[in-house]
Amino acid sequence: MRLCVIGNSLEVRHCAVALVQQGHEVYWLLPSDALQMVCNGAAGLQVASDILPATCRSVVPVQTYHWEGIRLVCVPQECWQRSDLHTRLFTCLCLLQRDLPCAVFHAWGPLPIAYLKVYTARFLGVPVVVSSLSAEP
Repeated sequence: MRLCVIGNSLEVRHCAVALVQQGHEVYWLLPSDALQMVCNGAAGLQVASDILPATCRSVVPVQTYHWEGIRLVCVPQECWQRSDLHTRLFTCLCLLQRDLPCAVFHAWGPLPIAYLKVYTARFLGVPVVVSSLSAEP
């Protein structure tokens, strides 16, 4: 089963690794500046320019990697922080779903990104799960 997770916490990493170990195909969208933290200093990262359709890469300038069986999609930090660029993330997610359909979307983290993921999933008719860390509202 193909799944799409979004977020930048260590909990996402644990979840994504467990899902891959169970045989799922995981696409993980995260801010570029979180890569070092969530991937233990990025040891074992392999650049993977072939994991996203060209249409997705043209909407948002991303860096893609393989790590522990996970397909990492690193999105520039400003796309997460600026609400006017959330439309680009929305479009990227829609194009990803069109070309590589995911059975479930899973959002972790702050409300604006969780809202974007839920809105996109509802728009596409894809089931979505939202997880919040205990320290988050």
